[in-house]
Amino acid sequence: MLSQLTFLATYQPNGKYRQKMLHFSPTIVPQAPVFRFGALLQVLPVVARFVRFKIGGTLRSTFRCRSCRKSGRLSQRTCCCWPVAERFTWLDSTQTNCRGYFMSEISKADGNGKLTNKEYMKELRKLQEKLCMLQEYVKAKGLRVMIVFEGRDAAGKGGTIKALTERVSPRVFRVVALPAPSDREKGQLYMQRYMAHFPTKGEIVVFDRSWYNRAGVEYVLGFCTPEQHDGFLNILPAMERSIVAGGIQLIKIWLESSDKEQKRRFEARIDDPLRQWKLSPVDLLSRSRWFDYSRARDLMLKATDTKEAPWYVLRSDDKKRARLNCLAHILKQIPYKKVPHEKVKMVKRSMKDAYDDQASLKGRRLVAEIY
Repeated sequence: MLSQLTFLATYQPNGKYRQKMLHFSPTIVPQAPVFRFGALLQVLPVVARFVRFKIGGTLRSTFRCRSCRKSGRLSQRTCCCWPVAERFTWLDSTQTNCRGYFMSEISKADGNGKLTNKEYMKELRKLQEKLCMLQEYVKAKGLRVMIVFEGRDAAGKGGTIKALTERVSPRVFRVVALPAPSDREKGQLYMQRYMAHFPTKGEIVVFDRSWYNRAGVEYVLGFCTPEQHDGFLNILPAMERSIVAGGIQLIKIWLESSDKEQKRRFEARIDDPLRQWKLSPVDLLSRSRWFDYSRARDLMLKATDTKEAPWYVLRSDDKKRARLNCLAHILKQIPYKKVPHEKVKMVKRSMKDAYDDQASLKGRRLVAEIY
């Protein structure tokens, strides 16, 4: 078997690899040339790089199928649409199709094409490091940014916002999630309670739902009249243009999940005690009135998707990929540069007036160390 792998890795003397993929079939694999120990030392790193076995998963290689090459996908994308077989055979790449999942040089997906937790956390950390750089740039330049998250119920807004804000300062990235309006707020202008949370210099405000409630849940469930809904959609584009003209960058993201995925997530919330707090009677109505929400979404996008404040639709059936795509999109929308910092040096502890500061804690009430 080792000599067969040697033959496969040195199949082209000029160092180029043919655009073909492998299945198991010792009977069809040509016989390898005479085995040499020196050649083995050169071949093993190549084999380790281009071929990986995973029990219960798929045989992965960096070769691309014709569908990938035709669509112009980069070599970092890997054909992952063919299952593990029990024998090696040559499989011509022209007979395969590729699902085109994003992967690096070696496939980072599991058997279902989803990112593994390890790879997700690796990519998330890279993006969060850039968000920290963005944070410093926003503070240094005094930028004002608003990010509006809207979408269907159980589309993943909360998890996406958490991924966005968990590694940055809450004094720069400020999350606004307003409850139902009070009696006093009901007597105000509709936009008045939202405008109180607009950003100041050096601040990014993230709205977990926003004034677009009137275009969605309020309209569908009858919390506002049709006249109020129409008037809101008519005046909102001009209002958002004035917000942008005033120096606030407005980014609007709509998270869209499929009917099947929303149903699965709602069922998980019903059964999981850690998620039951996310359910409300209003959320459940979104299941029975799916197409009413779809029509309201279409009206909203048609009226408010403007050049100054465009909407961006984010597919969120795969939560991990949706979060990564969202963070990358936000970083792309806000131009930033690395802000230079003076190198920090650790200071030494002063021993002046030193004493046993742990002995003074004896007799105090301590939290029980259960874990």
